[in-house]
Amino acid sequence: MHINKGTQEYIEKQNEWIKLNDVKIGDLVEILPFDGDSKGWRASWVDTMNECIGQKGVIRIVYDCGSGMCVDMWFDSWSFPYFALKLIKKITSKKEVEETKHNVWLLLD
Repeated sequence: MHINKGTQEYIEKQNEWIKLNDVKIGDLVEILPFDGDSKGWRASWVDTMNECIGQKGVIRIVYDCGSGMCVDMWFDSWSFPYFALKLIKKITSKKEVEETKHNVWLLLD
C-alpha cells in the first residue's frame, strides 16, 4: 500500500500521541470537535459524526495505515483521528478491557 507524505506524518503523530498517553485498546475516550483539517488522516469526517462530539466511547481498534482509531459508543462506532480524542480513563488489565468493551454504556455518566 502506498502511503503519501501527509499520511505518513499523521501515522507518526498518532503513534507519538499513543505513546505519550499510553493509549491501549479498551481505554475510554471522549470525542472532541473536528476543525476540518484532516492533518493527513486517511478517513473522512461525515456530518453524522458531529453527533458523537462530547460522547464517550471505548477504543476498539488502532489502525496503523492512517485511518485513525475505531471507537465504540453506546449508540454507534466510528473511526476517529487521534486529535479528536481525549483520554478519559486508562484500562489497566485484560479483564477490565473486556468488561469495558461490553459495558461501555455503564461508563457514560
